[in-house]
Amino acid sequence: MVGYKASILRAVIMFYSGAIVVVLDRDRHYLNALFLSGIIILFYDPLSLFTLGFQLSFLATLGILLYFTRFNDCLLNFLKYKELRESVLPLRLNLILSWLVRRMISLLALTLTAQILIGPLLVYHFGGYSLISIVSNIFIVVLAQGAVALALFIALVSFSNYLIDIYSASLLAILKSLIGLSDYLSHLPFAYINFGEIGGWIFWIYYPLLLAVLHFKGILSWLGHEIMIYQKGLS
Repeated sequence: MVGYKASILRAVIMFYSGAIVVVLDRDRHYLNALFLSGIIILFYDPLSLFTLGFQLSFLATLGILLYFTRFNDCLLNFLKYKELRESVLPLRLNLILSWLVRRMISLLALTLTAQILIGPLLVYHFGGYSLISIVSNIFIVVLAQGAVALALFIALVSFSNYLIDIYSASLLAILKSLIGLSDYLSHLPFAYINFGEIGGWIFWIYYPLLLAVLHFKGILSWLGHEIMIYQKGLS
């Protein structure tokens, strides 16, 4: 019904890979599932490697798998989440507030890690970058999750026209809110930065710099190890 889409095939293959692992009671390795889905798609259509949909889907998923936990923990520490949990607010209110904060932080970390590897691709192909998407995705993801849940529920109650009418109206309201919010945020000042035409040099600068920043300690450790081996070789 949706046709051949790299993002859809990737999600389906990763889902079934995870389901098989659960059935076989094996450890789940999501990176292996991602690469397996990539191999299957490229075996079916090697030219999809050069499509923007394939590149965006796999790089966004790779960014989430590699960096979500690190970003989430850093944001929790930066916003002093532990101090919030230990605040003097009433217990029930404190639990609700801390859950909401943790949820918002996880959505922000999810957005950041999904964007971190696809940023240069967006700038290269579209000549600009949407700054507001980092914030808007937090709310859009919540609305989209609600829409998906309602759509699944409507399918389950398809035997009742009365229930379908009720929940279809709710689904329509959520979708209209999602579209309206996206349109409003896209027109805010500085929501989108236009860079103009950007050459392929952006990839050669961005990705090495990103790796150097995110893996600074690992690179220093590797250099120290290599220097020690070199010094031992001289002696």
